Amino acid sequence: MTTIFVAILARDADRIRCQLGLRNSDGAVAEATRVVEQVQVVSGHPLLTRAVERILARLKVVRLPTVANEKHTISHGGAPVLFVLDACSLRGDLGPIAARCRGNLPGSKFLVLLPPNTPLAEQIRLFYWGIDGFLELGRTWQAELPKAIERLARGQLWVPREVLLAFVSHAQALLSTQLARGNFLTAREGQVLQLLLRRLTNKEISSTLGISERTAKFHVSNILGKLQLEDRRSLFPEQAGFALLTRRVPHKPNSAGLIAIVSFQCSAGIVLRWCMR
Repeated sequence: MTTIFVAILARDADRIRCQLGLRNSDGAVAEATRVVEQVQVVSGHPLLTRAVERILARLKVVRLPTVANEKHTISHGGAPVLFVLDACSLRGDLGPIAARCRGNLPGSKFLVLLPPNTPLAEQIRLFYWGIDGFLELGRTWQAELPKAIERLARGQLWVPREVLLAFVSHAQALLSTQLARGNFLTAREGQVLQLLLRRLTNKEISSTLGISERTAKFHVSNILGKLQLEDRRSLFPEQAGFALLTRRVPHKPNSAGLIAIVSFQCSAGIVLRWCMR
C-alpha cells in the first residue's frame, strides 16, 4: 500500500476546500479526527483471531470481545464500532451483514479481511454495500492492519484505487445521463449521493453527516427528483454491471478523476489523501 496525495494547483486549493467543506469556521484546514473508538473482531477462526487481537493490543482503541458471527454482535452503549469481518470464516453475504450491523449502530465502520487474490469485482460489490476497507490476508497483512484500522477509525477509507475509480466512474455516468437539464447537485447533495450509492439509510446518512434524519430525507428526495429516479434502488448498479465497471477503470487516474474522488469523500470529512494499493 502506498499513500497517494492529490496534487491541486495553489490557485484552486482554497476554492475546492471551501466547496467540499474542508475548512473550519475560522478558515483553518480541518483535520481528520477519530469517529470510532471501539473495535470488534468477527471471526470463527481461532488462529486469525489471536493474531488480530495481538495487533489490537498495541493500538489505542477500545477492544470489544471477539465474536464468531453476526448473531453475537451486540450494542455497546449505542456508540459506533469498527467491525473487522473475517470473510474466510463468516457465512453469508458480508454486504447485508454490514448493513444490519450499521443499522443497529449508525456510524459504524467495516474492514473486511479477504482471502488472497479476491476478485476486484467482489471488492467493488462490497464497497457498494458500505464496506470501508479491504485487506487481503497475504504476506504483509499484519503490518498493514494497524494502518487500516487507524485510517477507518478516522472516517477514511482503505481500498484499492481501482475500487474508488469504479465508484467515481459510476457516479459520473449517473450524473451525466440522469441529471435533468438545468439542474445541479449542491455540495451537501453530493455528500448525500455518495452515501446513497453505498446503501446507507436516511438514519445512517444523518448520523454520518451530523444532520437530522428529516433533513437527510429532504436531501434524498431532492436528489432523486433531480436525477429523475423513482426510488433509491435505481441508484445501484445491477449485479451484472460490476464486471463492466472494473473493465472501465483506467490503469492510472487522470487529474479529473482524482478531483472527482476527492469530491465524493465529503462524508467523513476532509481528506485530500487516499490510501490505495
